[in-house]
Amino acid sequence: MKRKIALIVTFALLLGLTACGGNASAEPVDLNAVYEGFQESLPEMLVLDDTLRMNLLGISAEDCTQAVTAVCADGLGADEVWLIEAKDGEALERLKALAETRLEAKAGETENYLPDQYAVVKQAQVVTQGNYLALLVSPQVETLKAAFEDAVK
Repeated sequence: MKRKIALIVTFALLLGLTACGGNASAEPVDLNAVYEGFQESLPEMLVLDDTLRMNLLGISAEDCTQAVTAVCADGLGADEVWLIEAKDGEALERLKALAETRLEAKAGETENYLPDQYAVVKQAQVVTQGNYLALLVSPQVETLKAAFEDAVK
Protein backbone atom coordinates (compact mmCIF):
# COMPACT_ATOMS: atom_id res chain seq x y z
CA MET A 1 0.00 0.00 0.00
CA LYS A 2 2.78 2.44 0.91
CA ARG A 3 4.56 1.67 -2.36
CA LYS A 4 1.44 2.47 -4.37
CA ILE A 5 1.03 5.80 -2.59
CA ALA A 6 4.72 6.59 -3.10
CA LEU A 7 4.44 5.76 -6.82
CA ILE A 8 1.33 7.91 -7.19
CA VAL A 9 2.98 10.85 -5.41
CA THR A 10 6.14 10.44 -7.52
CA PHE A 11 4.10 10.31 -10.72
CA ALA A 12 2.14 13.41 -9.70
CA LEU A 13 5.38 15.31 -8.96
CA LEU A 14 6.89 14.31 -12.30
CA LEU A 15 3.75 15.34 -14.10
CA GLY A 16 3.80 18.69 -12.28
CA LEU A 17 7.45 19.30 -13.16
CA THR A 18 6.79 18.46 -16.80
CA ALA A 19 3.90 20.93 -16.88
CA CYS A 20 6.17 23.68 -15.52
CA GLY A 21 8.73 23.23 -18.27
CA GLY A 22 8.30 26.79 -19.50
CA ASN A 23 8.32 27.90 -23.09
CA ALA A 24 10.45 25.07 -24.50
CA SER A 25 7.98 23.82 -27.12
CA ALA A 26 6.35 27.15 -27.91
CA GLU A 27 7.42 29.50 -30.66
CA PRO A 28 10.26 31.84 -29.65
CA VAL A 29 9.13 35.23 -28.43
CA ASP A 30 10.30 38.24 -30.47
CA LEU A 31 11.88 40.35 -27.74
CA ASN A 32 12.23 43.34 -30.07
CA ALA A 33 8.45 43.37 -30.46
CA VAL A 34 8.00 43.10 -26.68
CA TYR A 35 10.34 46.06 -26.20
CA GLU A 36 8.46 48.10 -28.81
CA GLY A 37 5.34 47.58 -26.73
CA PHE A 38 7.20 48.91 -23.68
CA GLN A 39 8.22 52.19 -25.31
CA GLU A 40 5.04 54.11 -24.46
CA SER A 41 5.76 53.43 -20.75
CA LEU A 42 9.41 54.48 -20.90
CA PRO A 43 11.32 57.74 -21.33
CA GLU A 44 13.70 58.13 -24.27
CA MET A 45 15.99 55.11 -24.11
CA LEU A 46 19.34 54.19 -25.63
CA VAL A 47 19.26 50.63 -26.99
CA LEU A 48 22.65 48.94 -26.55
CA ASP A 49 24.34 46.88 -29.24
CA ASP A 50 26.36 43.73 -28.40
CA THR A 51 29.56 45.68 -27.76
CA LEU A 52 27.99 48.28 -25.45
CA ARG A 53 25.96 45.54 -23.74
CA MET A 54 29.19 43.71 -22.94
CA ASN A 55 31.17 46.82 -21.96
CA LEU A 56 28.49 48.50 -19.87
CA LEU A 57 26.54 45.57 -18.44
CA GLY A 58 28.87 42.57 -18.77
CA ILE A 59 26.35 40.61 -20.84
CA SER A 60 28.10 38.24 -23.23
CA ALA A 61 26.45 37.67 -26.60
CA GLU A 62 27.43 34.00 -26.20
CA ASP A 63 24.94 33.65 -23.32
CA CYS A 64 22.05 35.06 -25.36
CA THR A 65 19.88 33.66 -28.10
CA GLN A 66 18.40 37.15 -28.40
CA ALA A 67 18.66 40.27 -26.30
CA VAL A 68 17.33 43.81 -26.09
CA THR A 69 18.89 46.07 -23.47
CA ALA A 70 18.20 49.76 -23.06
CA VAL A 71 19.17 52.47 -20.59
CA CYS A 72 17.70 55.91 -20.00
CA ALA A 73 19.12 58.23 -22.67
CA ASP A 74 19.48 61.30 -20.45
CA GLY A 75 21.83 59.51 -18.03
CA LEU A 76 19.94 60.81 -14.98
CA GLY A 77 16.95 58.49 -14.99
CA ALA A 78 17.29 55.05 -13.47
CA ASP A 79 15.08 53.46 -16.14
CA GLU A 80 16.65 50.35 -17.63
CA VAL A 81 15.26 47.32 -19.44
CA TRP A 82 16.82 43.97 -20.22
CA LEU A 83 14.87 41.45 -22.26
CA ILE A 84 16.97 38.36 -22.84
CA GLU A 85 16.49 34.82 -24.04
CA ALA A 86 19.35 32.82 -22.53
CA LYS A 87 20.88 30.03 -24.57
CA ASP A 88 20.47 27.56 -21.68
CA GLY A 89 19.87 27.27 -17.96
CA GLU A 90 23.50 27.94 -17.02
CA ALA A 91 23.54 31.12 -19.09
CA LEU A 92 20.25 32.15 -17.48
CA GLU A 93 21.79 31.82 -14.01
CA ARG A 94 24.81 33.94 -15.05
CA LEU A 95 22.49 36.58 -16.52
CA LYS A 96 20.28 36.60 -13.43
CA ALA A 97 23.35 37.14 -11.21
CA LEU A 98 24.44 40.02 -13.47
CA ALA A 99 20.96 41.58 -13.24
CA GLU A 100 20.94 41.39 -9.46
CA THR A 101 24.44 42.87 -9.28
CA ARG A 102 23.36 45.65 -11.64
CA LEU A 103 20.42 46.53 -9.38
CA GLU A 104 22.70 46.67 -6.34
CA ALA A 105 25.06 49.02 -8.22
CA LYS A 106 22.19 51.26 -9.37
CA ALA A 107 20.89 51.44 -5.82
CA GLY A 108 24.32 52.47 -4.57
CA GLU A 109 24.65 55.13 -7.29
CA THR A 110 21.26 56.72 -6.61
CA GLU A 111 20.68 56.31 -2.88
CA ASN A 112 22.37 59.54 -1.71
CA TYR A 113 22.24 61.66 -4.85
CA LEU A 114 18.95 60.93 -6.60
CA PRO A 115 16.40 59.84 -3.99
CA ASP A 116 13.50 59.85 -6.48
CA GLN A 117 15.46 57.51 -8.78
CA TYR A 118 16.52 55.39 -5.81
CA ALA A 119 12.83 54.75 -5.12
CA VAL A 120 12.44 53.56 -8.73
CA VAL A 121 15.44 51.23 -8.39
CA LYS A 122 14.10 49.78 -5.13
CA GLN A 123 10.88 48.79 -6.96
CA ALA A 124 12.80 47.19 -9.86
CA GLN A 125 12.32 43.51 -10.61
CA VAL A 126 14.22 40.65 -12.18
CA VAL A 127 11.74 38.24 -13.73
CA THR A 128 12.46 34.86 -15.29
CA GLN A 129 10.23 32.51 -17.21
CA GLY A 130 11.74 29.46 -18.91
CA ASN A 131 14.97 30.74 -20.49
CA TYR A 132 13.70 34.32 -20.65
CA LEU A 133 14.88 37.04 -18.29
CA ALA A 134 13.73 40.60 -17.82
CA LEU A 135 15.31 43.27 -15.66
CA LEU A 136 12.79 46.07 -15.31
CA VAL A 137 13.70 49.40 -13.75
CA SER A 138 10.87 51.87 -14.26
CA PRO A 139 8.14 53.69 -12.37
CA GLN A 140 5.85 51.54 -14.57
CA VAL A 141 7.48 48.26 -13.45
CA GLU A 142 4.20 46.44 -12.83
CA THR A 143 2.89 47.31 -16.31
CA LEU A 144 6.14 46.18 -17.93
CA LYS A 145 6.24 42.99 -15.86
CA ALA A 146 2.69 42.05 -16.84
CA ALA A 147 3.46 42.64 -20.54
CA PHE A 148 6.66 40.56 -20.32
CA GLU A 149 4.95 37.70 -18.51
CA ASP A 150 2.09 37.74 -21.01
CA ALA A 151 4.54 37.59 -23.94
CA VAL A 152 6.62 34.67 -22.64
CA LYS A 153 3.91 32.49 -21.11
